Amino acid sequence: MSIFRTLLRSKIQHVTVTRSDVYCEGSLVVDPALLEAAHICPFEQVEIVDATNGQHLETYVLAGARGSGEIQINGAAARLVLAGELVSILAYDQITDPLPEEWNPRVVLVTPQNHIRDVRSLCLHGGSTVLRPNSVC
Repeated sequence: MSIFRTLLRSKIQHVTVTRSDVYCEGSLVVDPALLEAAHICPFEQVEIVDATNGQHLETYVLAGARGSGEIQINGAAARLVLAGELVSILAYDQITDPLPEEWNPRVVLVTPQNHIRDVRSLCLHGGSTVLRPNSVC
């Protein structure tokens, strides 16, 4: 019998929501440059964690306009997350035991305009988790 564990694969950290629209179809629209940097594909299930109000929700992602810095929350989710709030977008993988020796989730850091500032990896070092440059773990 296989045991599956859900592990963080990637995170776009502290992006600013640029628009929130209850009446717009779709759930989360993101600048494709951010999606590619985080290895998140359109229609993939993601978790949104709102650092402003503490809300957590699951939805799916759609690609917006490249280079726009767009982070648009649509539909029912727009009642929980508003324009101007800081959110992180998390994607996960289902991994079977035994777990890989090395598992280094990717973290995309952004500017206040939601453009890529840096891409790093979460690494285990001496029993603690540290954020390091993407190729160094």
